[in-house]
Amino acid sequence: MTPAEHWQAWLDRYGDDYATDEERRAAYRDFKANLASLTQAFSAGDDDHRNP
Repeated sequence: MTPAEHWQAWLDRYGDDYATDEERRAAYRDFKANLASLTQAFSAGDDDHRNP
């Protein structure tokens, strides 16, 4: 999935929850930041194949 496709999928699902494009963009930035944090946390032990 391309970044544009990901944005569109997120917008289709959550866009109506926000009143303005600015709010939508801010929420998507927060979503991506939270996703990056969760990905990092849950893959912390993957590099050495040991449980954290």
